[in-house]
Amino acid sequence: MRSIKNLGPQILSYGIVGSFGLMTHSLIMKSGQWLQIDLNLTLAAAIVISTSQNFVFNRIYTFRAVTDGHSFWIQYFKYWSATGFGALLSFFLGSILLKQSSFLEAHPQWIGFVCIPVAILFNFALNRSWTFAQK
Repeated sequence: MRSIKNLGPQILSYGIVGSFGLMTHSLIMKSGQWLQIDLNLTLAAAIVISTSQNFVFNRIYTFRAVTDGHSFWIQYFKYWSATGFGALLSFFLGSILLKQSSFLEAHPQWIGFVCIPVAILFNFALNRSWTFAQK
């Protein structure tokens, strides 16, 4: 079992990386609205792009101690598997909220601020214990 002494700094780093993902997500949502692209298609693209960005940044910054000797693509697959639950949850929650909230329908860039935090701690725990587990 990995020591919990680095847990605080890792959660902080994970949160900082996630905030960059949130900004990317919001920018894509607003761009999709501006370009008049279907909001569900834009939401799916925002999730894929921001999650991939977060993987790369988390691999470099948050979990760098456990990336040596680990295949980038295997970790990428594990990261997507682990965060897939959060991504699906974000998509379905976002879709429901877009239909239920005239504010979010008019301002879709805010949808990430509602959906993304729901999955953060679950995703951190699973990625820490599985995707970036020490050998």
